[in-house]
Amino acid sequence: MADSKDRSEQPKISVCIICNKRVNDNHKAVECDKCEEWTHTKCCGMSNEVYNQLSNFPNILFSCDNCRSRPCSAPAPAPSPHSQDIAQLVSTVQSLAKSVNVLHEDIKLIKPLITSVHTLQQDMETIKTTLKSINQPLQQEIDNIKTSLQTTNHPPGQLPPIPAIHELIRDEVLECREREKRANSIIVRGLGSEPTTIQQKFNQVVSHLLPHRPISLQDVVPLKPNLVRARIVNSEDRRDLLSVTKNLRQSPFPTVFITKDLTYKQRMERKRRMDAAQGALGGGGNPPPTRAPNQLTPRNPQPVPSSPPLTSTTTTICTGNDNTSNTDTPASACATVIYRPPSISREDDNTLRSFICNFSLGKEVVLLGDFNLPSIHWDLPIPDAQITHIDAQYLDLFTTLGLQQHVLSPTFVSSGNILDLVLTSERDRATNVTISPPFPKCGHTPVHFMYVFQSSPKQCNSPANDLATRDWARGSYGAINRSLSMYDWDLEFMYLDPDQMLHKFTHLLQDLCTRHVPARGPKGRSPPWHKNISRNLQRWKKVAWSQYIEVRRTHGRRSVIAAQKLFTFHEANMALRRDVLACQVAYESHLIDQRSTRPKLFHAYIRNKKKARPTIGPLKMNDVLEDDPTLMADQFVSAFASVFITEHLPNPFPHQTCQETISTVVFFPSDVKTQLLSLKTDSAMGPDNLHPRMLKECASQLAYPLYLIFRSSLSLGYVPAKWKVSHVTPIYKKGSRCDPLNYRPISLTPIPCKSLERLVTKALFGFLQDNLILDDSQYGFRAERAVSDQLILTYNLVTLWYDQGSTVDLILFDFVKAFDRVHHQTLLDKLQSVGISGNLLQWIKSFLLDRSMRVSVGGSLSNNVPITSGVPQGSVLGPLLFLIYVNYIGSSLTCKYMMFADDLKLFLHHPGDPSSPASAILQFNIDTLAATASSWGLKFAPGKCVHLCFRRGLGGPFNHEYYLDGIALNQASSHKDLGEPRDTTCWVDKGTER
Repeated sequence: MADSKDRSEQPKISVCIICNKRVNDNHKAVECDKCEEWTHTKCCGMSNEVYNQLSNFPNILFSCDNCRSRPCSAPAPAPSPHSQDIAQLVSTVQSLAKSVNVLHEDIKLIKPLITSVHTLQQDMETIKTTLKSINQPLQQEIDNIKTSLQTTNHPPGQLPPIPAIHELIRDEVLECREREKRANSIIVRGLGSEPTTIQQKFNQVVSHLLPHRPISLQDVVPLKPNLVRARIVNSEDRRDLLSVTKNLRQSPFPTVFITKDLTYKQRMERKRRMDAAQGALGGGGNPPPTRAPNQLTPRNPQPVPSSPPLTSTTTTICTGNDNTSNTDTPASACATVIYRPPSISREDDNTLRSFICNFSLGKEVVLLGDFNLPSIHWDLPIPDAQITHIDAQYLDLFTTLGLQQHVLSPTFVSSGNILDLVLTSERDRATNVTISPPFPKCGHTPVHFMYVFQSSPKQCNSPANDLATRDWARGSYGAINRSLSMYDWDLEFMYLDPDQMLHKFTHLLQDLCTRHVPARGPKGRSPPWHKNISRNLQRWKKVAWSQYIEVRRTHGRRSVIAAQKLFTFHEANMALRRDVLACQVAYESHLIDQRSTRPKLFHAYIRNKKKARPTIGPLKMNDVLEDDPTLMADQFVSAFASVFITEHLPNPFPHQTCQETISTVVFFPSDVKTQLLSLKTDSAMGPDNLHPRMLKECASQLAYPLYLIFRSSLSLGYVPAKWKVSHVTPIYKKGSRCDPLNYRPISLTPIPCKSLERLVTKALFGFLQDNLILDDSQYGFRAERAVSDQLILTYNLVTLWYDQGSTVDLILFDFVKAFDRVHHQTLLDKLQSVGISGNLLQWIKSFLLDRSMRVSVGGSLSNNVPITSGVPQGSVLGPLLFLIYVNYIGSSLTCKYMMFADDLKLFLHHPGDPSSPASAILQFNIDTLAATASSWGLKFAPGKCVHLCFRRGLGGPFNHEYYLDGIALNQASSHKDLGEPRDTTCWVDKGTER
């Protein structure tokens, strides 16, 4: 009722009864005195003069044609005999008065015009006289030029001798030719060519750039003479992107335009914008007119966001097919070059930050240029406390947008500051950042870097697994449970070994899943919160639009009722939009609340929001980048197998011993059911194609057959062969993406095997903790021990010693592929020495030996490769076995140490006196630690180990060097410890703040 009342109180829209158009202030109209309807003066034939005259007499009324044609109910009063004559007389007098005023104004304007005409006549006479005096010498000069051209032979490519009157024209021609040569050579020099092959290399560059249609550079503004080069690399082609900022008239760098074809009006508009930007930044005039060496016309030009005058260019870099028109695909990135002058105004600074924020949202971006932020020390993991307010605003902006800055060396020669930045939204794509010597008469150094991404997500041609395409959330698990309840598992598994039992069990489950789990349909495009949108609002919007279409068809688009129906539709549309936004906010808030219990759902939503997908590779093979999944899978499996150790360890360091023993693991079918019910339904299924959702839904029927398989496996000390085949997924760590050793091999093992591993791990952990076997300094993979606990305890001691005036030396060690270099026989000897024996030891031995792995990349699997060392990463038992392997490594150390899995640190406090034996003690502990690790097949990376020295007074004379395997350790003032940055100069405040 309230809605109808509001609509009735809306003002009535007046329209002309003849043309049916709206009456407004722009068109004059009169109102009928009888029916109160309006009519345009043009529609009724009334001129503006008549309208103006009648408006002065309020007693004159207007009647429309419809009202005049109707019979009058009462006779009209007789008009006065002299009223019409008086009205005409008054209007005539008023018109004459207006005409007299107009004549007075015209006379005032005509007087100066007459004076100007006389002056022009005199000027014309003077011009005629001057032309007559110049005409004869000029004609004689033209005749001399013609004669000279006819009689003189000149070499080709040179200008003939011409009179001195045209020397200025000749200089301009020579200057234009020189500019054209300089433009060609500067592009080639930017690409690394020698001056002797300038023209040949330039032709190669042009022929290389022409076929690549997706490149589009628009809105180029010449700015500062600072060259930033980005090499876009993928497996299909290589592209070099040169960006130049602040190009002055006197600069040796020409302005190069690579744009789509423009009309004359667009070229003039571009020139006007360039002149305005050049004048605003103090460029000193227009740039030299250099023609583009290459005109690229993209088939599908990409939209470029609006940019402030301080941005030089915005580029969309696409790879893949030419018909790709969506810039938001994973294989596209948007790059922009920005110059921020030091004397920028506050308004332009705010505009630039707003542009960076809008440009970086919703896509993969690369920001290059001279930002002039000298107070930010990018080479430090913790920002300097002396940062200015403006620079802090930009640093907060880059941090909020998730941009990573890759230039860590000074780029401005005179001050040694990092002014030229390379910011990317994807942290790991920019690699090989190098600084080159500056060009002549240029204070900035060129910055070179490689931006790597896979050209397109490729899939293998092998047939897809049938069970991998099933919709496990819609499976008929009641029917599967009824089918499983009909089996007598004791009879089914009678006289079978673990391999045969597992084969029969797996084949039966796969057949049931094929029959009762439907295939997955096409993935819906609707967001997950659309199911919560109000159906009433959707229905209201649909009905309102249908009513508007019907009324518009019947009464016309300009009718009053059509306008009312359209207004109703807009109300319904906005109400539905508000409800959609409210549902989205509620869904995202729900994800945030459940991020601790359902982290995979939270991170999956974040990944879908990101435009750039994490890709594997491309990998470098024989100096060639390759992103074919099959070739990359083979390259990965070869790289992972190259770090395995097969040699015998002759004299390993003594192992830890324990008098107590454990030889078996006792569990019941209820324990197996508990493990199945604790499975996460959103986990990936293993190589056996048994999904955790199915195992959890059918836990009551599957607990007993799995109990029989587990008991047989442990009693015989044998692990089925299918459980020892791992599908390895490479997970990127750090460094170059082109190196396969910079990826961590994560094994995907069968879900039932993981359930048995949990039962074994639970029993082993209880035995190790009851007998106090695990080192108390180890915080990795242990319950109620986190990264923050170790950091707090470590730096609590450092703070205590620091406050007492002592110097603290902290050594951070880095193992080389520690999990993959675990020697199997040495590990088995350690297990036996700590009390693990019998069938349990034999089962762990079978779990470690005769394993194989296959690497999966893009749906393609590599060949099987045997695993000769290491513990499987991604398994449940592997981390515990690694803790036992490195548990006794610090038994001979005399200084304090802490461990978190394979991260180890040594620290020692001393008075800071060179005569103190503290340095010798710490060096002895380093040598002892290296010898112990080497005897077990482990080794450190000396180049990645870091020495941090916490002492009072930065200029102290004592600064001892420590060596590892004869190599001096890197001394740093700041470094990351377990992911947290630590600074030896301001580490207390910054560590607390973080």
